[in-house]
Amino acid sequence: MPRFAFLCQFDGSNFSGSQKQADGHRTVQAELEKAFNIFLKIEVKIILASRVDAGVHARAMIGHFDLEDNFPNLNEHTFCRHLNGILPSDVAVLKIKEVDSNFHARKLAVKRSYIYKIRAFAQRQPLDGSQMAHTSVKLNCQALNKLSQILLGKHDFSGLSKFSKTNTCPLCEVFEAYWQEQENNLFIFKISADHFLYNMVRIIIGTQIDIQNAKLEVNSLEKAFKLKDKTLAGFTAPAQGLCLEKIDYPYTLF
Repeated sequence: MPRFAFLCQFDGSNFSGSQKQADGHRTVQAELEKAFNIFLKIEVKIILASRVDAGVHARAMIGHFDLEDNFPNLNEHTFCRHLNGILPSDVAVLKIKEVDSNFHARKLAVKRSYIYKIRAFAQRQPLDGSQMAHTSVKLNCQALNKLSQILLGKHDFSGLSKFSKTNTCPLCEVFEAYWQEQENNLFIFKISADHFLYNMVRIIIGTQIDIQNAKLEVNSLEKAFKLKDKTLAGFTAPAQGLCLEKIDYPYTLF
């Protein structure tokens, strides 16, 4: 049975997350499956590489599906153009290809990379749109990077996440975690790991901001992290600033 991998992008503002839900809420997976079913005239089950929360965006989500036959005899560009004509405007499939039958979008992924954009201590800017968070407090890039260094390596991140039935393995290996400051008080947090727990990135960011705002002690992030105590962590940063940027595999997929 042929297996196909695809790369898609979506604005998460009006989605209740990526994974299909029993309650029928609007999700990325549900919209993709509906469009594929209409286009291919056969029921398709989509597997996505990563689960994202409601309101979180993705620049490069990977997924896969199987087909017995009925795959249109179209090149990649034409296939995507026809499919995107069915999909709603806030999600699109950018690339698609046939892959080995052993490929699995989620299980074979070795690294997931996110960025978080937040404008600090600045006037609201309408052109920031729906993909940037805002805070009224000042941020210090050097201090934030010092806090981020304790996250590197393989650790139990229970104290910096929320409970979820999907958190079957609390051990995550963080490969990089750092902040960059750009013009007009724009701060960008970049983090890559083998996988992430529920709300993990947003709680890390919220805890760092609470420390900067003197709502938490300077060592609160380290204590919540090392003691695995959620009560020591800060708030959960807004979803709108978070975007899944890239998913890596042992080989080049797209």
